[in-house]
Amino acid sequence: MSKGPNIKLFDIETAPNLAHVWQFRKTNVGVNQIMEDGHIMSFAYKDLGDPYTYYCDNRTEDDKQITEQLCEMLDEADIVIGHNARRFDVGWVRGKAAIHGLRPPSPFKVIDTWVETKKHMYLPNYSLAYLSRVFGLTEKLTHKNFPGHSLWTECLKGNSKAWKEMEEYNRQDVITTEELYEKIKPYVSTHPNIGVYGNSDEPV
Repeated sequence: MSKGPNIKLFDIETAPNLAHVWQFRKTNVGVNQIMEDGHIMSFAYKDLGDPYTYYCDNRTEDDKQITEQLCEMLDEADIVIGHNARRFDVGWVRGKAAIHGLRPPSPFKVIDTWVETKKHMYLPNYSLAYLSRVFGLTEKLTHKNFPGHSLWTECLKGNSKAWKEMEEYNRQDVITTEELYEKIKPYVSTHPNIGVYGNSDEPV
């Protein structure tokens, strides 16, 4: 009897693009203004229902190896779940895989908790931080020692304490996303049919 689909939750953190700009708001940045492209800094993932969350980071500008690891992880999945995963996380991995000439992961379904919450519910805000609060979930971590953008800049400087905080932040996002998924799942009318992934006498 099949054990059913492989369902993974994941989240990536990326370095910002660096550019020369003349103003702070409403700026159109031309290609020739980009001094350095962003790269994948870290990712965390877990199997749905499994208590353990895996984590991997990349402390260099070369993100080929971590992209390979992400592709291998996604290649195992039938369904992946993430908050803003369809456009951001999955899009980043596929884009970087293409840039590095890597074989893409085999096809999988994506359940984007940001998309599904926005599609099926009216709420004032759809950020993971807000949704975790209003739904009474484990709240998304704040950057205690390295607030806001400083967490990323300090990691890029090689600050080991900042990297430790990044790991905690990355892992917690995955855990909170799993809790959000379980909360909104009954409302997701377009949820993939779990029954097609195996034979079972139990309701799925």
